Amino acid sequence: MPTKKRQGELVTIKKEIGFCNVYAASVESERKMLWNDITKTVNSFQVPWVVGGDFNVVLEASERVGLSCNEGSMRNFNSFLLIANVIDLPLQGMSFTWTNSREQAVWSRLDRYLISPSLLISFPNICQRGLSRSLSDYNPILLREMSQDWGPIPFCFFNSWLDDNSIMKDAMDGWKGCELGAWDGLRAEELRWRQKLRVRWLG
Repeated sequence: MPTKKRQGELVTIKKEIGFCNVYAASVESERKMLWNDITKTVNSFQVPWVVGGDFNVVLEASERVGLSCNEGSMRNFNSFLLIANVIDLPLQGMSFTWTNSREQAVWSRLDRYLISPSLLISFPNICQRGLSRSLSDYNPILLREMSQDWGPIPFCFFNSWLDDNSIMKDAMDGWKGCELGAWDGLRAEELRWRQKLRVRWLG
């Protein structure tokens, strides 16, 4: 049940990132101790951070096929996400990261990257994508930032707006609210609320 903490710099953008590598045990009591250990580790980082690896548990029933899920384990894992203040990014490209490769097939999403809210604000287009596996029972996961340029954003203006004397005040108030990073912060908050709702549902 090892965790390894590292901190380094992304050379291309000169930004320090913390990283914690995880390989969780299959025993729930040991995993609960690991969740506490990870929480202490990420709280010690003074920079944006990533926690990645094999967590050996799923967050919800939809992340496993062919085998029943332990609701207590899922509840503990979801609670850990909230307490540690980590964000679970959606997995792109596939639904599962591990299979037992047997006739009675079992598929699970055991592997993932968890990130800090500050990392999502620094890299608003960050995503995790499952890649094809070869000899291993596990699919590798690529964590990357990918932006799409959809061209100019359409803007509409109605002349009738000019008849409203308060339009300039509303426009200025709205502009002040759109500070740098505001929309990225909203995305982080949206993901956090999704995780809170998932914990309530499991509870």
